[in-house]
Amino acid sequence: MNATTPRPHVTDERHYTAHPAPTARSGDAAANGDGEVSATRAGGLAVKALMLLPGALIVFTGFNAGGYFPASTAIAAVVLTQILLIRVVQAPRPFAGLAPSTLIAIAALALYALLTLVSASWSHSNSRALVEFDRAWLYLLILVLFGSVRPSAQHLRWFVRSLVLGMSVVCLAGLISRLLPDVWHTAPNVANQRLSYPVTYWNTLGLLAALGVILAFHLACNLGERRFVRVLAAAALPLLAVTLFFTFSRGAIVAGAIGLVVYLLVARPKGLLSGALASAPGTAVLLVIAYHANLLDTIDPTTPAAVTQGHRVALAAGICAAVCGGLRLLFAVVLDPRLGRTSRPRMSARARVGVGAGIAIALIFASLALGLPDTVAHDWGRFISGSPTHGSGGDLRQRLSDPSNDGRTNLWGVALHDFTTSPAHGQGAGT
Repeated sequence: MNATTPRPHVTDERHYTAHPAPTARSGDAAANGDGEVSATRAGGLAVKALMLLPGALIVFTGFNAGGYFPASTAIAAVVLTQILLIRVVQAPRPFAGLAPSTLIAIAALALYALLTLVSASWSHSNSRALVEFDRAWLYLLILVLFGSVRPSAQHLRWFVRSLVLGMSVVCLAGLISRLLPDVWHTAPNVANQRLSYPVTYWNTLGLLAALGVILAFHLACNLGERRFVRVLAAAALPLLAVTLFFTFSRGAIVAGAIGLVVYLLVARPKGLLSGALASAPGTAVLLVIAYHANLLDTIDPTTPAAVTQGHRVALAAGICAAVCGGLRLLFAVVLDPRLGRTSRPRMSARARVGVGAGIAIALIFASLALGLPDTVAHDWGRFISGSPTHGSGGDLRQRLSDPSNDGRTNLWGVALHDFTTSPAHGQGAGT
């Protein structure tokens, strides 16, 4: 055989003969791979949709008296039960996210729900115990459903976004009803001078707005968020804050302030400077304008003069929201890239203890110099006396600095008496 004689392509023929089987296996693998990718993608979309559920629940309960009455609680519980069943049936590992601490919390809440249900046997009102069991059952469903998920960081972002969106929708509806009653008319309630629509209770609306302020500020300062999310969160902050103000809920305002301070100390977001510079001035200006709108905290905030005043505050609210959003967009382009490249300074444990001790000593000396102990003693006396607040019958702005508790000490005394009478099981849930 010379060099010009072509050699038989035995190897090629052997390869050619065996080729169809590997090709088929490769096709199966590709199909399986596509199926796994599709299943993973569908699972990710399902978890993302689940992360949007809290915001939807806030809107639903917010426009149904805050979920106070039995019907809305029962509807939410039925819907959550169906969603949990679908997850158990469809998800490959429906309880993959359950950690030991979550299981302990679920067991404790389940025992509480069971005790609530059993209390109907000794309560003078069986129906109230059953209504409260529905509420406890709803809380248990939420804990089991979200505790069973192992979300990614992106999923948690959607979770917080849905909360802020739901809170903003409810609070904005309430704010419009107060500032533009000719656009969104609502019926008067038992304390019409305090903003409570649509939740129907001012303290609950205040707590919702306070939580919204903290979470919206987090979104505005989080450099890991998308730019438009930071801008919208900054624009929502003055609207949430002025909603909180018009509830005149002292507890909600204090809780929101403490929560904001704790967030700043614990989270220390890199975008704190840009988020604060964008949102704080506009929020402060709007609160000052709302504070001087003295006709909007009266028994009838729908008089012609009050409506005119409300229109001016609404215009200021729109301008402040636009300014906060515009500044946040500007700082997102100019300032955020620099803040993202900076690293947090690290302090040793000894340095942190020293700084904390120095701050504590400075606060103690400042409080003594300002006569804070005497003020606290005086305010504590007014608090436990149970006297009505200064603004209960007049200018509500006075109640923001009044420590009185509107007779709640009497209610607490009754509760303590019931506990001492029957410490094991009380008088029955809902009574």
